[in-house]
Amino acid sequence: DGAIEVRYPLPGETVDVPPGTWQVWATRGFEFSIGETWVTIAPDSTATLTGTLEHVLDTDGWASVDTHVHAEASADSQTLGVDRFRTAAASGLDVVVSTDHEAILDLGPALDASGLREFVSYGLGSEVTATLPEHTNAWPFPIDDSDARGAPVRWYELGFPGIYAAERARGARVIQLNRSRVNGECGILCVLDWDRGANDPATDDPVALGMPEGTTVWSWDFDSFEVMNSNRSPLLDPADPRHTGALVDWLAFLNLGHRVTGVAVTDVHGLDIPGQPRVYVRVPDDTPSVVTADDVA
Repeated sequence: DGAIEVRYPLPGETVDVPPGTWQVWATRGFEFSIGETWVTIAPDSTATLTGTLEHVLDTDGWASVDTHVHAEASADSQTLGVDRFRTAAASGLDVVVSTDHEAILDLGPALDASGLREFVSYGLGSEVTATLPEHTNAWPFPIDDSDARGAPVRWYELGFPGIYAAERARGARVIQLNRSRVNGECGILCVLDWDRGANDPATDDPVALGMPEGTTVWSWDFDSFEVMNSNRSPLLDPADPRHTGALVDWLAFLNLGHRVTGVAVTDVHGLDIPGQPRVYVRVPDDTPSVVTADDVA
């Protein structure tokens, strides 16, 4: 009757659905074929689905990664860690980096509880959610259980240089600048009235932007840049250049000698799937049970 049920079962797990005749699709992300069949479920009965999804995209030596993913430690996410790993495995994602707001809480026990270490690897990160200058992700972090939030990075009254330094002091190897142009909202490059030709902000007064006096409004001490956040277009809209064009910004960085890694991320909060879009990184061994966030970093 038009009902759609989306589930993330482990192999061999029972899924409850209302009785009736169902068309079933089984998927595991971009790299795998799609399984399709029909099944009729009578009241108080079960049916068994069997089949194999073929690995149709050769990614040997490359790990698929999403470096902007949220779960239960974020105040704006109700997705349990176990369910986050189910969604990641269901999308065929090799490495998921947790980036919860103002928390560096280890989801390793949730990955163990999910039974999915064969299918997905994990890195511990955090989204440092400064209102200005801007959100940044940092990872991988060492575990620090000295407080209930895992000793998150304190961004208060810091500009970019101070935030980046605090993230590195906490142990992060990769710092990522997030949401610089947010297609209708004013991300940091919009706020700074960024000059793509000169690769400099046109606005340079930190106090006018609500940043601490004496800091600088910009620092190049970051490693990666969100060219694509979720399914927002990275392309430039000539009618709205301030709010669009993260791809053009990244190419300008490269053209003027700033070797920043461009990434595509989902910024996923709910039970939708991480890794769409994603990044592929060359690693020594891409087996999900073997590859680590340190390999990716």
